[in-house]
Amino acid sequence: MVTRSTSASNAKKDASAPAGPASEARPRGFRRFRRWAATEKVLIVCFVVAFAAHLPALPISRYVGQLLDFWSDDESDDDEPAVVPFEIEIGADLPDPPKVKAEEKKAEEPPKPKPEPEPTAAPPEPSVPPPVATAPPPPAPKPKRESPADAIDDIQVLAKNPNHVTITLVGSQLRNHPVGGKMGALLTANKQWEDFFGGSNIDPINDVDVMVVTGPRMKISGKVVSIVKFSADMERVKAAVDHVISESKTGGEWLEGTTIPAARAFADGAERIFALVPDKSLLYVFPSPYPGPAKQKRLKKQGKLDEAMQKARKTLDLELGKIKAGKFADRDLPQFAIEAYMVEPWKLQGKDGKVDLPLVGGIELIPKDLDQGRIVVVPSGADADVTITLVAPTEKAAMDDAQILNASWGTIQMGARFKFDLELPDMKFEPKGNEIVAKGKLDQKALEVVFTIGKEKTEEAKKTRKDEPDDEG
Repeated sequence: MVTRSTSASNAKKDASAPAGPASEARPRGFRRFRRWAATEKVLIVCFVVAFAAHLPALPISRYVGQLLDFWSDDESDDDEPAVVPFEIEIGADLPDPPKVKAEEKKAEEPPKPKPEPEPTAAPPEPSVPPPVATAPPPPAPKPKRESPADAIDDIQVLAKNPNHVTITLVGSQLRNHPVGGKMGALLTANKQWEDFFGGSNIDPINDVDVMVVTGPRMKISGKVVSIVKFSADMERVKAAVDHVISESKTGGEWLEGTTIPAARAFADGAERIFALVPDKSLLYVFPSPYPGPAKQKRLKKQGKLDEAMQKARKTLDLELGKIKAGKFADRDLPQFAIEAYMVEPWKLQGKDGKVDLPLVGGIELIPKDLDQGRIVVVPSGADADVTITLVAPTEKAAMDDAQILNASWGTIQMGARFKFDLELPDMKFEPKGNEIVAKGKLDQKALEVVFTIGKEKTEEAKKTRKDEPDDEG
């Protein structure tokens, strides 16, 4: 007698049973996991879609977008009406229509409608002219530029070019400051004043009450105008001018018959006039109206040199007469130590107004629509209070630019700390009309760093500066 084990018969029974759904053949724990995974997948997809939809509205995305210059405000094409395509099969075999008896067909035919009268021609609609494209609004006009030098009548007489840069140094304020007293070293090393201060025993801070330097650019020193009010004896000032004349490459000279003492001499590659007003302790230095050496040679060949020299002398006599009657000496000394003014302050970042940052590249930290900037430094014990004023084209632009400056000031602080070990103060830029004002304090350590940077930059400028052509003007 042959017997079969229970397990074998069960296996055979299971094999002969009809197969059910795949899920019934799997363990119950697996089915629970699959349902959980399907639910989690839906949640994750919903989260990703929601995050992607709201990403442009997040402040950090806009900030990063502006830094990397990929932000776009263009409208998407999602608003276009959806077009659902229908597939139509052309040339398919269709079943023949069922045959209908003639009587049924006649009964089913509706009565023919009576012909309607032909409509009369409607009058033509009036033609509408196409819309005329309007030109974009013109850009906002630049605010009026008001350099501190514009208020000085004496400079207006002498300046033949716009005063895009003006620097005022007040020795009476600087000489009592632990760092300000060192500023004289910068002027002594400056190529424009090297021959004057370097060849005399005059100290630019201790012997000078106030000094104004203005022109289109400091690098174009041949077009710069300077007024210096001395506290020192004017005989020492005259001796300093004598030294400049002796060092002049064209053999400078004191001019005869002038209303005030005046000399022609070269300094920093350009001929200048040095005019003294002894009774007011003033020295004026300004571009010479005389043609340069190269131009004199050309005029001599043309037989026009004498006429050009006489014309230059008449121009100079008019200028010297107005200088003698000037009111600069009657002004009260400013209460600040340094005032620096310039147009287009974004150029402090470079020619294109951008600075290169690691991993980011070139970005603008100072808005390019800012037209003017002014920095005023006032001594405060061993420290100094600093006020920055920037001019925007409109009040709205000032509000927008203030936000940009407040956002970028931290980057400027970080750059100064990394490159120069200079700790700049925290400053808040506040719009006031079309101006933006920020105030802060530099401690003595920071001022020492600023002085060191200025000294290094002055030495670099001396090495890279090129003399202007002699025949200019």
